[in-house]
Amino acid sequence: MQIHSLAKLVVPLAMPLTRDERIDAAALERCVQHVIDGGVQAIFVNSTTGEYLALTDAVRREAVQRVHELIAGRVQLFVGISDIATERVLQNLDFAARFEPQAYVLLPPLFYPASTNALIRFFERIAEAAPAPIVLYNNPPLIRNALDLDTVNRLIEHPNIVGIKDSSGDFRAMLRLIALKQKRPDFLIYASKAYLWSAGLRAGADGMIDAMLNVIPSWGARLFDLLASGRQQEAQMLQQRILELLHILDIAPAIPAIKTAMHHMGLCQPYVIHPFTVPDAATVTAIRHLLETHELI
Repeated sequence: MQIHSLAKLVVPLAMPLTRDERIDAAALERCVQHVIDGGVQAIFVNSTTGEYLALTDAVRREAVQRVHELIAGRVQLFVGISDIATERVLQNLDFAARFEPQAYVLLPPLFYPASTNALIRFFERIAEAAPAPIVLYNNPPLIRNALDLDTVNRLIEHPNIVGIKDSSGDFRAMLRLIALKQKRPDFLIYASKAYLWSAGLRAGADGMIDAMLNVIPSWGARLFDLLASGRQQEAQMLQQRILELLHILDIAPAIPAIKTAMHHMGLCQPYVIHPFTVPDAATVTAIRHLLETHELI
């Protein structure tokens, strides 16, 4: 696939679960339809938001298969293949490749510290093996091995490494990544925090990958279109509404908050992977109030 044809508006899908941590198939169908109706261009399965690292291998694989079937070619499929070391990632890649995703999303190796040269070898090995493009995933708040600017600068020389999802939340870091496009103009920068959507796109980022697109996919699509058409004032007003809604992430951890919001919207149950729990009654009520204020329910 040509890089310029990769989706720019990508939802890291929250995975609907039953109480016993299996995929809720009926809810998954509702969630997939919700984000497609909202205007996303791709669904990223086995993401951080999807609790990928906490799911069993069997549930991870079922997630890829079910989402692939539900998408049915209507939007692109991105698949997370991250793991603790190279061989495990290659196994994940081998399974995911059966479903011909348009891109693979890959964190640095999990847990064990890695040198810059080790990270370069790791990503290049996977990129050589991958039948579709690799989107780098940088998440310093959660992953020990961060991708610094020098490492990314070296990795963009590989033709099958085509973009980066930066979840650092650091706008200055995003600007430095955007500056790398002077070296490789087709390298894709995805803004990955909803409070940076507008600022990132206006500064030169290419797209968005963010958990809030599970709740407000149509807002993300609208913001993207407003900025693309130069309607800056309307975009700023919408970004302000997004910032107000983001208070749900101040009153509960991100994944329980998002799943609780989705539950209020009739999409899925709020169940999360043990040992985490759904928010308490007061928090559930506060999240509902925010959704009502913004006429989302």
